[in-house]
Amino acid sequence: MNYESGIMNKKNKRHHSSFIIHHSNRGFTPLEIFKKKFLTKIFSRSLAKNNTGAVSCLRRSEYHIARPLTGFTLIELLIVISIVAILATIISLNLSGFSKSQSVVNDASKIAFVLRGARDKSISQENTNQWGVYFENSANGDGFYALFEGPSYASGTTALKKSLSPSVKFINPASGSSTTISFAKVTGLPSGTSSIVISSKSNEAISKTLIINSNGEVQY
Repeated sequence: MNYESGIMNKKNKRHHSSFIIHHSNRGFTPLEIFKKKFLTKIFSRSLAKNNTGAVSCLRRSEYHIARPLTGFTLIELLIVISIVAILATIISLNLSGFSKSQSVVNDASKIAFVLRGARDKSISQENTNQWGVYFENSANGDGFYALFEGPSYASGTTALKKSLSPSVKFINPASGSSTTISFAKVTGLPSGTSSIVISSKSNEAISKTLIINSNGEVQY
């Protein structure tokens, strides 16, 4: 019996020595590390005294020592929620600004297209007339522009009439005023250099300026 007991004690020593040497402290709190070291000392002393009761107690406690902490604390969850909320706000503001800017860019492109069309029609003398574009910025903030043929918008024939996007307004012409840009037949030259300025209604810093130079070319 003493011989067999000695063999079992040697096996227990090898098994728990391997556990002590190779087990990592990663994922444990300082209190758990201290507890593990404390129990390891008890285990070592118990082995030296062949205290099988203490060894059995240590084995039962190994499960609690080896289990790392899992999940999140309340503070960690609050931090994550705050970061997500901040990122969502930033993304929302960027998308809103992009949408406003895109509306201004789209309207500027449409106006430039109509102006260039009026110049081409004047050069080709379509319907034997000169062509032009009329811009009106009403006092209530609703602006529109119209492609017409003839000497003026009032006496000519309107071929196309378009309103600005609901979120876009005219800066030039000013509120309650209008501007007419006509192109001469054959040459396509305007009466002078002109400019049309549009912007976002909620942010005038988001704007586009269309310049009609002395040669009738449209730039923006």
